[in-house]
Amino acid sequence: MPRQANVPVTTVPEYGIKLSATTTSTQSAAIPEHLFIVWSDVNFYLEAGDDPVATNTSFLYPAGQVLAFYIDPTQKVAVLRGGDTDGTVNIGPAKYPALKLSKYAE
Repeated sequence: MPRQANVPVTTVPEYGIKLSATTTSTQSAAIPEHLFIVWSDVNFYLEAGDDPVATNTSFLYPAGQVLAFYIDPTQKVAVLRGGDTDGTVNIGPAKYPALKLSKYAE
């Protein structure tokens, strides 16, 4: 499971991976970064690992929050919507000065 870094993020990149948060788990390709950020327009469940499947027992994250995570760079993430509405979960590289202060950053 990814470790959440409690650091402020004020800039959201306009590029990265977009996953559909629907009623079935959607898996990404391997994330090539140790530290990445995730944000969405809907509540969503997130799971990470070699072959993750998000379920309603995975970690639930709120819409509109930008969250930073640290994982092995070969792992993938999976998402599942956390409410009644489908949406998009955005994943981007965390390459901002504020994130470099995280104890999880290399």
